[in-house]
Amino acid sequence: MSLNSIVDQLKKLSVHKRVHFVIQSLNGFEVHKELLKEDSLEICDILEKDLLFLKDKTILKNDYIVLLTIPEILTSKEMSFQDVELFGLDHKFKILGTSEHKNNIVNLFKIE
Repeated sequence: MSLNSIVDQLKKLSVHKRVHFVIQSLNGFEVHKELLKEDSLEICDILEKDLLFLKDKTILKNDYIVLLTIPEILTSKEMSFQDVELFGLDHKFKILGTSEHKNNIVNLFKIE
């Protein structure tokens, strides 16, 4: 799936659904946007151009997550999903799309 296909799919979702944007390194640590290199920033700009993402870190059942994994190993104060609160006991992560763009991986998935 191309990055544009994921963006098109998100445009349809983001009006009525809760959509989160998470950036992580290859080893699963959360990465803040100011640490990104040009290729990764380009993807952020493409995704954030026409889409609205929740700032709230609370992820609920039926929420959608756009996960950008950058091609670097970095550390930070927390892992990407270390303190994410998921309500309920049983959750599945349904992958709806994956795209590789300039060695970055973008995944779209839904919490079920």
